[in-house]
Amino acid sequence: MRSEIEKLTQRSGQGALPLPRLVEESWRRCLEDYHLAPDVQRVADVMTSAELREAHDRHEPMIRFASPELDRLFRWLGGEECLVSLGSPEAVKLLYRCDNRFLGDLSAVGVLPGSIWDEAVQGTNGMGTCLKVGGAVSILGGQHFSSRLAKLTCIATPILGAGGAVVGLVNITSMRPTDAEMAQTLREAVRRTAWRIEHKTFALRHAGLRVFSLSDTAEGDDPAAEPQLALDDNGRIADVTSTTAILLQRDRAALIGADLDDFLQGGWPAGRGAPGRIRLADGRSLFLRPMARTGGSRARPDRGRAEHLLFDETFTQALQRTSAMLAEGLPVIVKGETGTGKSVLARMTGRRTDRPESGVVVLNCAMPEEEAEPLLRRLDWISDALLVLDRAEDMSPELQRRLTQLLSEDDLLARRNLDLVSLSTQDLAERVAAGSFRGDLFHRLNGATVALAPLRALPGLQQRLLDVLGQEAAMRGLARPEIEEMAQLVLYSHHWPGNLRELRNAARHALVLAGGGPIRLAHLPEAIVDRIAHDNLRARSQAERTRIEAALRHNGGNVSATARYLGLSRATLYRKLGGKKRGA
Repeated sequence: MRSEIEKLTQRSGQGALPLPRLVEESWRRCLEDYHLAPDVQRVADVMTSAELREAHDRHEPMIRFASPELDRLFRWLGGEECLVSLGSPEAVKLLYRCDNRFLGDLSAVGVLPGSIWDEAVQGTNGMGTCLKVGGAVSILGGQHFSSRLAKLTCIATPILGAGGAVVGLVNITSMRPTDAEMAQTLREAVRRTAWRIEHKTFALRHAGLRVFSLSDTAEGDDPAAEPQLALDDNGRIADVTSTTAILLQRDRAALIGADLDDFLQGGWPAGRGAPGRIRLADGRSLFLRPMARTGGSRARPDRGRAEHLLFDETFTQALQRTSAMLAEGLPVIVKGETGTGKSVLARMTGRRTDRPESGVVVLNCAMPEEEAEPLLRRLDWISDALLVLDRAEDMSPELQRRLTQLLSEDDLLARRNLDLVSLSTQDLAERVAAGSFRGDLFHRLNGATVALAPLRALPGLQQRLLDVLGQEAAMRGLARPEIEEMAQLVLYSHHWPGNLRELRNAARHALVLAGGGPIRLAHLPEAIVDRIAHDNLRARSQAERTRIEAALRHNGGNVSATARYLGLSRATLYRKLGGKKRGA
């Protein structure tokens, strides 16, 4: 077995360098226990949207507290070529933060929301190996067992819960080669992030006990980073954080059930539960401070994260397809109704470039020509960027002419290293057939077409509505709200012509008015209620039929237009309406 590992070491680029013991033991498991082949190119499995929603629900408290900590770590990295993620104990990527420019490269090796990184399936990797050994790991480049992952750097640290059980992990994945010194710096940053998440969930988990922090000062520099312990009514230690075990220089298991007095000189400063200076048995002096109760935080939501919250397999597939086409130099048209996420998808497909002026350049094709002129002049020299033509269906004839002329230059996109994405709410091919859009421009824009489905056509609509409400609540530090029957009926019956944007606005509206309590009919936007609740909501309990009738009204009673709008055949629509035929 040793000779086999040495051969793999030569293949991995490690050369004569010995593998770290942790990595060598993982490789041995890959060969002996999992029977993996290092050169088999297996992309990580990705959960379905229903499975990912279930995982999010199961780990909701951890996700709620981890989200701002991932933001903190991502900001600290300062735009490095990496991804910061939260993993579940089942090695699933639940959340991540990443610069849009690098998503395409990471997606190509399977690093996606809901991707599963079990060591037994994917071989040695940051998430899977971290969970296997229950401790921090650094897997650098060729130390990955699979050659497919040999360009990645992965740093991971577990998040510990009650009694030291692993409840999740924090991971940094980078496409940039990392030396041992830099890996150590990253490992320390990841470890502190995992500790902060552990500390934030600690008081919530022990809400019925007295929870204290230990610090060098009475005020404490940062409560979220300080060691904590929970005491029962007898003064015995019910649980401690990882940092407390390190501070007290005791094994965590040995601390559980022990009397805190056993670790102090002179006992408590002013009676049990009072804050004050304490002296440890080894002579060190610290300040013991009761923690404020955790829960019910109403922090202002970070709207910038909203676009990352609702990943499902349809959006992920559209993102993968768009990124793959752009990587081959093909321009892409992204088609979808307003509010379906076209702009979000376009920003997420921005790819890496080393030029300082790199980024995303958006041309609103509906703006007046005099306002568009400065940007049009900029297009004459821009390079190394993602060019987004927003509302492409609204281009004036003059703008169509100017863009056709610009894109007619030989190999323009390749020479300037440009990606080109056009966003449209309409089928541009139909506009060409109708004579309102230039055919020569259309063929220059249409290297590939990616369609985003409207919200009403996605599977599991009712569950999706609940997910968005839960996510918006979590962004405000609230638990998933209860929804009274009448409010549920309106939400389920609405056909959401504004798609995800309309749904998110409605969810925020309801949460603000509900004030943390159950969501009632009065908390929903009046425009939505007025469209549905005409007379007796209880009698209109057929949510699908109500949605169809609302869509019919939206399309002026035209059955053919409504069928297309809902993605149904005319025959299916007639059947759902009970066979009653209406207008054309």
